[in-house]
Amino acid sequence: MALLVFLSDFPEPVIPETDSSSFKEDFKDSTISSTTDANYKITRPRASRMPGSWSYTYRGVTEEQYFALIDFWRLVNGTAGMFYFTPYEGPYKGIQKIVRFSAKGDWQPYYEGYRGSLSFEEV
Repeated sequence: MALLVFLSDFPEPVIPETDSSSFKEDFKDSTISSTTDANYKITRPRASRMPGSWSYTYRGVTEEQYFALIDFWRLVNGTAGMFYFTPYEGPYKGIQKIVRFSAKGDWQPYYEGYRGSLSFEEV
């Protein structure tokens, strides 16, 4: 089955320099650690892969774009399905990743359209 691509005409998120909560990027740490009786800490990687996650805040989403998002959410079965997504910011900006939704976020009508958030995690 071919993977879908996240909505290409969906507006970019709001990432103002003054609002650090509108964009978050994280990478899982796969380190396993244990402490010896002599209080030394021993660490090793559980895996070499450290998948990323991205969260964005959107506003000014038109009703048509919002309904397209809901249709896409249903098409990929919410947080179960995988699809291509290109991060808007950070070290992977512009690089296509295979992700799934980790959360749809809260969406609500706003005077300039819908606003809400989306979270993605690398598969």
